[in-house]
Amino acid sequence: MHTRSGRGLAILACLIVLTAQGAAAYEVETHDEISDLAASRSSVDATLKESLGFLEGLTGKVGGKSLLNRLAEGSVKEDRVARYMNHFHNPTVESWLEAGFYGNVAQSAIRWGQKANLEAPRPKGSGAA
Repeated sequence: MHTRSGRGLAILACLIVLTAQGAAAYEVETHDEISDLAASRSSVDATLKESLGFLEGLTGKVGGKSLLNRLAEGSVKEDRVARYMNHFHNPTVESWLEAGFYGNVAQSAIRWGQKANLEAPRPKGSGAA
């Protein structure tokens, strides 16, 4: 009985490996371009200038970098390991605890975005506060 179920699992594993398709992610340069395009087509520049009094808008600098550069940098950093898993929200589930990536593998983007510290959790005993 164990041999039969072992063979079945091995066949299933082979089928998964042989039929799986690779997922393609955007390259860093592509993320930069997407961020630039999204920012230029949005109302964020006008909002910065007109509503928030940031007269230079997206070309203004904070900490030596333009806000446009900071947007591009942020879009790349969001794809670091563990952070990308929090980009999902399924509004059709009953509980928001299950609205994240594959149910509860990661938090819903809405719940995660409301946390004070958005860095990925560090293992206990790592010396991090």
